[in-house]
Amino acid sequence: FVSWLVLEKGMSGPGSEQGQGQGGASGPKKRLYELLEEYAAAESKGNPPQLRKVVAIQDYPTAKFGMLSIKSGDVISVLEAFDERWSFGVVNRTVGMFPIGITRPMEEGANNVQQQQPQQPQQQQPQ
Repeated sequence: FVSWLVLEKGMSGPGSEQGQGQGGASGPKKRLYELLEEYAAAESKGNPPQLRKVVAIQDYPTAKFGMLSIKSGDVISVLEAFDERWSFGVVNRTVGMFPIGITRPMEEGANNVQQQQPQQPQQQQPQ
């Protein structure tokens, strides 16, 4: 199952409802709960939803609550884009926010990052 850590009490940042009174989630935060529930339910049945995928092009180490710590080459499934700078996604079965600027779209049909790397021309051996 996907880690639910990111949506515990205290979540703040893009897409969160700051200044909300006590009570259940509402607005964008409620939408994230719904997305995670749908994703986790489909994943538990062995049929995760087809989500837009991006590949990290640089490391983003963080220990901040609700943020994804990602490494270059990680494939991130995007659950929700908040704006042109921040998205909410899943990587390595953990969910959280990440800066979209350190990623690039994953090519359709590519199963892993290795397939997306440009192939180096092979040098011919002198005869």
